[in-house]
Amino acid sequence: MRNVNPETFEQYEASMGHRKTEDAAAEKKALINRMARAIGHMEAVRRMMENDSDPSQILIQLAAVRSAIGGISRIYLQNHIEDKIWEAVDHPEDETSMEDLKKVISYFVK
Repeated sequence: MRNVNPETFEQYEASMGHRKTEDAAAEKKALINRMARAIGHMEAVRRMMENDSDPSQILIQLAAVRSAIGGISRIYLQNHIEDKIWEAVDHPEDETSMEDLKKVISYFVK
């Protein structure tokens, strides 16, 4: 299974060979921006916890963080599924694309 480093997105970008370069670059930038916002949000939640903020407000913010991460994950998964399907179509004799996809989906749906 291919591991994707969320900080560099190098493998993610490399896997987007069937997409236009401009589209891939814009999508990469958008995902990095979304991740930066989620990280900033997590840091704000940590500060709330340190300052003994109202637990209900902390839980609301944690739900927002979970939603943000879920959105990033869904986009990543959708793109990965698309990429693996294209690989399988291009190389039907090679079953590694579908095996990789099955592993990723099994981790994702846990």
